[in-house]
Amino acid sequence: YFNLQDTMADKKYIKSPMNYTGGKHKLLHQIEPLFPEDINLFVDLFTGGGNIAVNVKANKIVANDCEENIIGIYQTFQKYDNVDELIGQIEEIIKTYGLTIDNMEAYNKFRNDYNSLKTSQGNYSPLSSYNINILLYVLICYSFNHQYRFNSKGEFNMPFGKERSQWNENMKNNLINFHRQIKEKDIVFLNKDFRQLKVDKLGINDFVYCDPPYLITCATYNEKDGWNQECEEGLLNLLDELNTKKIKFALSNVLYSKGKTNDLLIKKKKKYNVHHLD
Repeated sequence: YFNLQDTMADKKYIKSPMNYTGGKHKLLHQIEPLFPEDINLFVDLFTGGGNIAVNVKANKIVANDCEENIIGIYQTFQKYDNVDELIGQIEEIIKTYGLTIDNMEAYNKFRNDYNSLKTSQGNYSPLSSYNINILLYVLICYSFNHQYRFNSKGEFNMPFGKERSQWNENMKNNLINFHRQIKEKDIVFLNKDFRQLKVDKLGINDFVYCDPPYLITCATYNEKDGWNQECEEGLLNLLDELNTKKIKFALSNVLYSKGKTNDLLIKKKKKYNVHHLD
């Protein structure tokens, strides 16, 4: 065990335009130095906000997540050759609905129209001319803490954000920088279950990074048994398989939280190197 010194604190990292729960942007200066220097294929198995994937140095990058809508947003961003056109679409939607930091009524109207479009199976909607993934991104920009959640009916149900939740210059700059990275890098966004990782296709110069939902904490991404002990065991077994095949990997997780302990991980960590991050 050791605390990694903040040797790369001055390095500037690209920040995702998504304020995803558990995002690793603030820890990149501690995490990145632990990665191998020469990576052929980098697999970000639970990419979430995408902060790791867009900043890592590798010949090729696979950014995967089981959240279809989040991956859909990234894939849509990547299809735009001109980021100004993408931003123009975002700001046109904002203007059309009059979305502001203090207009809850406009947000609720927009959210209702989005849900109607998403569940209408192709029927007419005032938003039907817009890309569904861009609409979702705008919703997230104005939702509570920029968070993302759907109910069992497939409806976006995050409440209005108020305070700091709005599209602003910082978010615009983050999107511009993020878009440049995903256009310049050889990066592919996939929507797969982590158990579908084809270990036999990986080589000793490849690297797998895992930042899964944390078993002993609660967030919007692991509500309603979204990540349970069976999932945790499956991931840990996958890491053992990678190790057997001499494929390097890293796992971000917590051992203790609010009186809870991850006994599975505590037992498993004894056979691997563990780095404590601040």
